[in-house]
Amino acid sequence: MPAALRFPFPWNLLKLIPLMLVPTLAGCGGSGGAVLDHADKFFNTGLPALSELRSTQAAGDHTVLASAFDAISPGVVKEGNFPLEVLRMDASDGGGFEWAVFSFDAAATGEELLDVAVTMASENGSIDPAFAAVSDFSNGRWRVVGPFSSATAPADFTFELNSATDLSPEGRVFVAVISPVGSELLVGLLNFRTLALQNPAADIQADLTSGEAPLTVNFDASASADSDGEIVLYEWDVAGDGNFEASTGLSPAHQISYSNGGIFNATVRVTDNDGLSSTAAIEITVTEGGNIPPQAVLESDVLDGEAEPGFSVNFSADQSSDSDGSITLYEWDLDSDTTTGTNGFELSSATPDPQQVTYNSPGEFLVRLRVTDDGGIRRVDTQRIVSHGWIQVPIDQIGNNQKASGFSLRVIGKFPALSYRDGELADLIYARSSTTFGAAPADWSLTAVTSMGATVNTALCEVADRPAIAFNNESGLIYTRSTTASGADPADWETIKADGESGTGVALEVVNGFPAISYRAGGAVPHKIKYVHSDEATGIDNEGWLSVLLEQGGSFSPSTDLTVVEGNPAVAWIAGTPGGNELKYARSATADGGDSADWSAVLAGELAAPSQRLGLTVVEGNPALCFGSTLSGGLRQGFVRSSSSLGQSGADWSPFELDSANGTGSFSSIAVVSGAPMVLYDDGDQPNSLRLAVSSSASGSVLADWQIEDAMAEGEGIETTARDLEITEVDGFAAIVFFNSITDEVTYAIRF
Repeated sequence: MPAALRFPFPWNLLKLIPLMLVPTLAGCGGSGGAVLDHADKFFNTGLPALSELRSTQAAGDHTVLASAFDAISPGVVKEGNFPLEVLRMDASDGGGFEWAVFSFDAAATGEELLDVAVTMASENGSIDPAFAAVSDFSNGRWRVVGPFSSATAPADFTFELNSATDLSPEGRVFVAVISPVGSELLVGLLNFRTLALQNPAADIQADLTSGEAPLTVNFDASASADSDGEIVLYEWDVAGDGNFEASTGLSPAHQISYSNGGIFNATVRVTDNDGLSSTAAIEITVTEGGNIPPQAVLESDVLDGEAEPGFSVNFSADQSSDSDGSITLYEWDLDSDTTTGTNGFELSSATPDPQQVTYNSPGEFLVRLRVTDDGGIRRVDTQRIVSHGWIQVPIDQIGNNQKASGFSLRVIGKFPALSYRDGELADLIYARSSTTFGAAPADWSLTAVTSMGATVNTALCEVADRPAIAFNNESGLIYTRSTTASGADPADWETIKADGESGTGVALEVVNGFPAISYRAGGAVPHKIKYVHSDEATGIDNEGWLSVLLEQGGSFSPSTDLTVVEGNPAVAWIAGTPGGNELKYARSATADGGDSADWSAVLAGELAAPSQRLGLTVVEGNPALCFGSTLSGGLRQGFVRSSSSLGQSGADWSPFELDSANGTGSFSSIAVVSGAPMVLYDDGDQPNSLRLAVSSSASGSVLADWQIEDAMAEGEGIETTARDLEITEVDGFAAIVFFNSITDEVTYAIRF
């Protein structure tokens, strides 16, 4: 019967399991057993130093197979003849101890570590004694608990964990199971017990909520509370403008004097010891000379519309009012620049004259109305207008009639960013925006990370809160990650070789907390499809990458894509066959996909010709693919979404054409934007143009859901090649990147 380590553990069931402990070793403390020093004899057998350990990702209630170990000693083997795949620690030669190390990421989603219950068993029904070791990062040593011994298996033992000392700086906990050689200790499942952290509850009170200016108000947030810790910071926005201009540290009290009339949504923000925050607000009405502030009401007949050839919006202030007097001044900020006129209000009148604005360019616009009453008190109301259309933003100009290629577009932190190869310099470029939309050239800055050589494909992803990029060159598969959030300096980037084979079609994703890469290996036939993953959270360790072969032999298109489906990695590619081409999809049966046996590929569609670039993502819970060439007679853009959440049967996949025009869809990219799929692809019938297929439903499962539109029309100077287009979602809007061959510019575009 297999053994288990448990976090979280069903503690209501623990009382049903007999707890049998032997006395602790003399002079040693700890819960349920001895606590032994790092220099103890157990570590002479090679239990790794804490700094050498790797990580896994999980959250909440999580179970790990014991076979998914981080490290094991010689003599420990996998067993398959038990109900669960287990580790057997039963080597017969020599003395000493054997061990297996397991890990859990308790910080990925804000989890607080609790305790661990250890269940051990042996094939012959006895434990001859065993130990457990927990990482203690306060001193860089292992804390060993035990010995445990039982004549009846399984035996359970419980000891506390300390979030302050047992978590690594990255928020990981490591547990080792240790057994004397020959003890026949079996380890099966590890169930990690954590507790989700709770946001604090904010509360704000005031001794006065209305009065004459100057009005002194004493705020009290002492009723705020944190159920799983304590509040460590109180911040105050007494004007209600979103700017927390005052901090009182640990004190829940704050006093402010309002010198001018108005209605203020005073807000307190409380932060707990886990870094979680919440807010509470109270309305304060300040009069001047008994004057009650007016109400500003801005209304519009249209909230959004098409930017080309332009649309007009009519704004009204008629519903604005003043309960104890009259409004004497109406001021308008219609151009959203806040820089002209009085604090940006460029128009004013004594009457609520309606205003009309025509929007000829796309974007988000904030229109403001400010009213002033006969007592001089002001109020402001706003409307958000979205003008739909594409904004093209030139980012980088490539000289000497060269080009940029290998685009990968992601949101890193909160802002759009992209990677590509500069064709003139053969450098890997990392471009990042300093604003949410990146809608102006001045928003963007560039970093030449490293030399790429002759290859063109790049893949960008956020790994452990930092930008990371994968690409191939003649020496193999290269992975580089910035040590800073901005990646603004080439010196910020650490670079390693993740795999020794060159290739193309690189895709980079975070899989269960670790960076992982899919790619087509080999420059000449026969090709290979490989999945390569790190067992270290940042990926900056040459020895930490494991390569898994998914398929080999024959010819594969120069494109793969990688995503996470139901917690496990999934890869798509196109394989050439004597009779045509096969669209392949494979999902690992395990969370790390670390063994070729974990993977099984299914046929998701038969193609007449190979698509040069395909896309894989999850659409409304199910895996979905975009690709070219669904029928003979020319390339055509296709789409398929699995009818199941895993897509592990060929019967789950029924592809159809999105665009039936010949020559479309040789290169395509897919993203989910505002909850619905979009596919960006090239249009061979109209050279130098791009098309966008937009689904009206969340699934896009039937052709009737889709509409085709021009993303960039013919003559825009777009050059589309295998690695030169990509689409992603940026704050609810579709954003793309491509190379403009007329201006020789790397171009980013966002569709408002």
